[in-house]
Amino acid sequence: PTPDYIRRQRQMCIRDRSQGVQFIGLSIDAGGFEAIAPFAAEFSVNYPLVLDDGVVADSYEGNTGVPTTYLINRKGEIWRYMPGALNAGSLISALEYMLEVEPA
Repeated sequence: PTPDYIRRQRQMCIRDRSQGVQFIGLSIDAGGFEAIAPFAAEFSVNYPLVLDDGVVADSYEGNTGVPTTYLINRKGEIWRYMPGALNAGSLISALEYMLEVEPA
């Protein structure tokens, strides 16, 4: 992800937490937490980071690579699948729309 994308995610984590929004970073980096810790520190990541050996990513249909963004609704269903790098505006628009049509 780009620095702007990470910055916007951090802002959204704070802003949307009261609406039940939770960001989770899923890393498939073979180097483990030692490999992703510098990234998380550099960009002040304020959401949980999870290491995946491929099992989680492979369980979602259509996962074709990194980065991939899934919006998962409160029922645990994939509401929207967005492959590739997103700009922050696209993520904000999609998330705001999901919250509008699927209120708490």
